[in-house]
Formats: sequence, C-alpha cells, structure tokens
Amino acid sequence: MILRSLSRGRRRIATGAAALLCITTGTFALWACGPYFPNWILGRDEIFLNAPGSVLRVEIDRLKLPPDPFHAMNAEDPYQQTADVDAADLQKALGKDGLPPEKRAEIVTRHAELRKLIHDFALNTANASRPSDMDTPPPAPAPLPAATAAPAGLPGEMADYLQGAIAYHQGHLPDATAAWQRLLHRPAAERRLRSTWAAFMLGKVALKGDRKDALHWFQNTREMAAHGFEDSLGLAAASLGWEARAERDLGHFDRALALYARQARSGDPTALSSIQFVCRQALQKGPDALNPIARSAEARDVMTAFLVSDHHGPWGPPDEPVEGEPPPPPKPAVEPDAAAWLKAIKAAAIKDVSGAERLAWAAYQGGDFATAREWVQRAPADASAAPMAQWVRAKLLLRDGKVTEAQKLLDEVTRKLPSPAKDDLAMYDPSQGAGKVATPFLAHGEDGALLLTQGHYTEALDHFLQGGFWMEGAYISERLLTVDELKKFVDAGWPEKPIAADPSREPGEAESIGLYAAGVDEPDLPKLTFTLRYLLGRRLVRSGRLGEAGPYLPADVRPYAQALDKALREGNDAARPAEQRARSLFQAACITRKKGMELAGTENEPDWLALYGGNFEFGDFPRDVEIRSQNAVLKPAADEKQRAAKSRVEPEKRFHYRYRAADLAREAAALLPDGAEDKARMLTTGGNWLKARDPEAAEPFLKALVSCCATTKLGKQAQKTHHLPETPECDMGVPGQP
Repeated sequence: MILRSLSRGRRRIATGAAALLCITTGTFALWACGPYFPNWILGRDEIFLNAPGSVLRVEIDRLKLPPDPFHAMNAEDPYQQTADVDAADLQKALGKDGLPPEKRAEIVTRHAELRKLIHDFALNTANASRPSDMDTPPPAPAPLPAATAAPAGLPGEMADYLQGAIAYHQGHLPDATAAWQRLLHRPAAERRLRSTWAAFMLGKVALKGDRKDALHWFQNTREMAAHGFEDSLGLAAASLGWEARAERDLGHFDRALALYARQARSGDPTALSSIQFVCRQALQKGPDALNPIARSAEARDVMTAFLVSDHHGPWGPPDEPVEGEPPPPPKPAVEPDAAAWLKAIKAAAIKDVSGAERLAWAAYQGGDFATAREWVQRAPADASAAPMAQWVRAKLLLRDGKVTEAQKLLDEVTRKLPSPAKDDLAMYDPSQGAGKVATPFLAHGEDGALLLTQGHYTEALDHFLQGGFWMEGAYISERLLTVDELKKFVDAGWPEKPIAADPSREPGEAESIGLYAAGVDEPDLPKLTFTLRYLLGRRLVRSGRLGEAGPYLPADVRPYAQALDKALREGNDAARPAEQRARSLFQAACITRKKGMELAGTENEPDWLALYGGNFEFGDFPRDVEIRSQNAVLKPAADEKQRAAKSRVEPEKRFHYRYRAADLAREAAALLPDGAEDKARMLTTGGNWLKARDPEAAEPFLKALVSCCATTKLGKQAQKTHHLPETPECDMGVPGQP
C-alpha cells in the first residue's frame, strides 16, 4: 500500500518504551522504530486553510496531453534486457539465412558468450560507479579484453552493432562511432534490426562532446522507429529523455521539460524525477530559465504541475524555538519558488486560461492570494471541468469567513474530483510535501470539518468516514453523539458486512482500516463498518447496556460481554446471598480487567484502542481538537464542548477500565465479612491492577487490606512489607474461552 511517515513533525510518540527506544537510537530511528500515525484535519486554521498538494505523476496525467506514439520498455536489468533481445533477434535473422542447424547453434553459442561478457562488464561498471558508504569501495571491473570481437557468421548489421558496443565499453569511442556509422550506411533493407540501436548510441556518444549533434541522433532514432525500423528496446521513448538531457545541458529548460513530459507519457517512470530536477534547477537559475518556460505552453503546464506537487510552503503555525538555538527566521509572505514562477508568468503576459486552474492553485499554495483570485476567476466555474479551482475558491471563501459557501463548494469537489489510481500514489509521502494530497477523500474530510463547525454532527461523521478520517470519525462517534444518536446513525447506514478474517488479530482488536492513509487512499468500507460498529458496541458496554451491545461486537468478544452482563446482573441482585453476589462481582471485575480494552476501551483518548490495540497513547490529536477554540474559521460547534464533557469516561485516565475493574473488586470485597481470606484476595487483586501505573489509586486498597483483613495471610504480608502482595491471576469464568 501507500508508504507514509509522520507528517510535518506533527505525529509524535507520546509515552512508553517505544518512545525511549526511538530517542536513544538516534534521529533517523524516530521514523523507523515508532509506528506510523494517522493523518487528521482538525487543528489550527493555518494548517486547515492550506491548499492540498498533489503527486507529480497524477498532475502530469491530468494535463490531458496527447499520448506519445512511442512506448517505454522498463526493465530491472537493462543490460540483461539488451542481451535477451539481441539473442532473440539473432535467432530470427539466422532463421532467414538457411544455415545448417549445427552452424547456427555455433554462432548462437559464441554470441551468447560475448553478450554475457559485455553484460557482466557493463553491470559491474554501473555498480562500481554508484555511491557507496563502504570503507573500501568495490574494485573496478576488469576491462574487456583487447582481442574481443564479434563472432564470425553474424548478420552484417548485428556484427557492426556488436563491434561498436565492444569498442564503446573498451572506451574507444571513435572506433564505436565508426562501426555504428558503417551500420547506418548499409542499404535500408539490410539494417532493419539495428538502425535505432546505432542511432541511439551515436547520440549517447555525442552527449560526451557535441550536444547539438546528440539532439540530431536522438531525433533520428525516433524518425527511424516511426518509419518501420525495429525498436525492440523502446529506444525511441528513451531517446526523449536523453534528448531532454542534452537540451538541459544547453540551457534550454523549456525544451527539456516538454521532452520529459513526452517521456513520462510514454510510460517511463524515470521521467518524473528528471522533471523535478530540471524544475528545481530552473527555479535556481531565475528569470533567464523561467521566462522561456512560461512562454512555452507545454513546458509552462509541466512547471506548474511540478509546483503544486512539490509544495514545501511555509504555511502553518510558527516554528517553535529550540532551547539553546537562535529563534527561527520569519517566514516569507509568499513562498519564493511560487513568487518567481508567478513573476515569470506575468512577464510572459500569459492570457491562456487553459492552465488557469493550476496557476490559481500554485499561487494559493505559495501564499499569493491576490494572484490566486485573479487566476481562479479565469478558470471554469464547473467543478467537473476544474475541480481544483473550486477547491481554491473554497479556501478563499474561508479566508473571507464564508464557511457555509465554502462547504458547499467542497461538497461539489467530493463528487467531481477524480480518484487517483493507487499506483499513482504508491510512493506518496506526506512528510515530503504539503502533508495532504488533493483527492476526493481529503475533500470529504475538509467538508466534514466545516460541517462540524456548524454542529451538523452526523453529516460531518459521514464525510469523515467517506474520506477515511477515522480519528475525527471516532471523536464524533465517542464524544459528540449520544449513544442513541450513534446507534441510529449506524443502524441506518452502516449495516454489518463480512470481512476477511485476520488470523494474527488478537480477540477484539480493531481491524486495520487504513488509518494512516486518511485523505489519500480510498477507505476500506467493510473494515471501516466493522470498526465503527465495534466502537458503538463498546460505548454500549460503557453505558451499561450490555444486552444491546452483542450485535455490534466482534464474534470473539461477545462471549465475554455476555458473561460480564450475567455476572453484573447476578452481583447486583440484592435477593441473592452476599457471598454469591461477591463471587459474581469479582468475576465481573476479572473480565473487565482482562478484556476491558476489547469490551470497553475508547478508540481515542484515554485508551487509544485505535493505535495498535491501545499500545500507544497520542496526545497530539486531542490537543489539536482543543486548539480549535482559538480559530477564526475551524471553530468548535456551539454545543460541542458540552457534548464532549457529557461523554467523558470516568476516570479519564489511561486504561480507564482497570479502575472500573478495581472498583468492582472492592464492591465484591465489601459484601464479605472482615477477616475473610476471599475478601483479602479481592482487595489485593484489585489494588494490584492499579499499583504499577497509579500507586496513589492503589493505596486505599492497601489500607483496606491492613484494616479489615490483618489476620489473613495476605493481610499479614502487607503489614510486613507495606506493599500489596502478589496474587494469582483471577479466573474470568467464561466457558470455552481462554
């Protein structure tokens, strides 16, 4: 799936050994050893008002440029690919010559030996030239023997090409050039297989000297392919990138970008990194490079696509000062790269509105809101034609305080913006860009955030879920809706759906629902449904409505819920004998302690079941929820604070159900006479559940044990050590369950 890491320093591990491990193993280990935490939207206005970024591959595809007639042939080992194609072509050529089988086999064998020699040398040379952090760099490969030659009996064009390849790898470039030129001087009918290969390699040789000559040869490669000469290695498509490199070296950044865009459309993924490199280089060089790009329609679109997908703008809250270091410099009003590009656009007097949508987008991202308004007015008003223009309009309306109008535009974007293919986002990393990418899922999330400010809780919840924003979805489900409101919402639109069983899942553990892809990936709705229903089931348990919780809990949790319900009913039945009631309440205490996370844990704070089954707590999200009270746009709804307060768990402490379990143990003990061994065991067990994390909360159990059960075995140990003694694990008493 999509790789992602912590976004803009916002995602921090809050506690525990994992945090210590990350800190003590160095800066890079912070990203490697901690889990990936989810994205969310709620927080400061400065973050929310930022426009989303994109992914360059997506934006190049969205330019709707005509498909290139040539197609790239991508190979993990291009040297082996060349050898394989060469061998296949040789078999085809020899088959036409009518040679005896034994002679043909001899030529094929000698050719394969030569090709392996060239392959190994070329691959070793490439590996040796790569940067290495080894103390001792790898030895340089042994040179090709001077006597190496193409085997006799090869078809003429193939012999010429191979002799040129041998000279090329030996470093004898004039001899290589002569061999390939000789090939191209053959009659056209005698060079159908290797003409494109020879022209392409002549271009690569020319790159080392006369780059204008290189342009000719790379163009000639495509002309030959277009006129029927075989292009079995996809060199016509590859020539686009090499010609672009020559144009870049000549300072023609506009031509280079147009060629790299064609290369990308041919299916060559390496073109994208080349586009990024050239755009950054052009921005560094300034007007002399940018102005020609601005005047070129195709290059202009590519540069703008780069800017919206490579956004590292300074937007967001001010950088926090670091103790012992000088304060961070103030951020510029307009991001420098955006400012330089918009200045070039203005200097070129561009009137074409076909790129208005992206220019508005780039201007907004860069902080030039006045220019963004100018360009967005030129863009189509229809969200189907220009969905990102609608998004920018929405952001500008928010800056003007028009939340309702902005929300309606975002609602259109959720329906009109196409979803990017998963392959297009395969390597998207929000920490390397704006932190959010323009997808309909993000639009759903932002739409939900605006609905939340207006107090439309169920509508906001639905949008958050459709966008995969589970942190916000859980916040509304747990804290803002009443149990009955949530139950009505779930029953109406989120019926139970079967999901694939995960044998590695612990009983009751929430299924993975793509938390870390919020706003990027399409959420897995069956798993999301499972998790939402499970959240409702736990709320029902916490509310004491265990009889209603069963249909919403996972099948492997239901037996514990049923046993807990029965134990609580029997323990609270005043008509039963006190000793029986005590046993039932203590059984309820044991179930609550051992299966409390699965039965009653909160999705977000304080238990954090959402984060790896409660193994991490995470204070950033509730902090950002609270920060909204300082916002002008993304404000809490009028009654949000009151609703959240009513749904707060008691006590609001990590693993809150342990406290409930301890209270049940104390209630059970209270039903037994002083001095009873069972009473001592219940008090000791309940206190032990708390003492490791909260010694102060465990202290009353120690005092009660010493006070009422001093004559018991456990009471005597406690008096002697002034600590709660250890007790055996209690039995949950759930038939057929561990």
